[in-house]
Amino acid sequence: MRILALNKENDVKDAIVRNLRTEIETIRQHGAKVHDVEVSSAKLLKKLGRMEKKKNDYSQRLRESTGELRDLEAVKADLESQIDAKSKDHSREKIILQYEVQDLREQNEDLNTGYKELLEQKAGFQIEITSRDEKAKEMDGQ
Repeated sequence: MRILALNKENDVKDAIVRNLRTEIETIRQHGAKVHDVEVSSAKLLKKLGRMEKKKNDYSQRLRESTGELRDLEAVKADLESQIDAKSKDHSREKIILQYEVQDLREQNEDLNTGYKELLEQKAGFQIEITSRDEKAKEMDGQ
């Protein structure tokens, strides 16, 4: 916005400078009194000088603002690329963690199944031990 305003002001100053030059030329062509022409010309030349100085100042500020804008756009692009890279890294990490969680769930399920089988075997062994103890007592009793 600031650059557009400076551009518009720069265009206005250019138009004023052109008008002043045209006015000077018109005064000279109309053959007005030499003294009046010289005084008017001197005033117009001073005014023209001031306007050109202002125009040059605006042009310089416009160039500086344009440079700052380019720098800010470069920083913005750099930050956007960093954000994109981080997002991709986080997506990859998320996928890796999802696979790790799935692997851990499967391992947990396998361990639970193995534990249940061991409990069943233990119960079977206890029944077998109990029945052997009973047979041993029966044999001892006979």
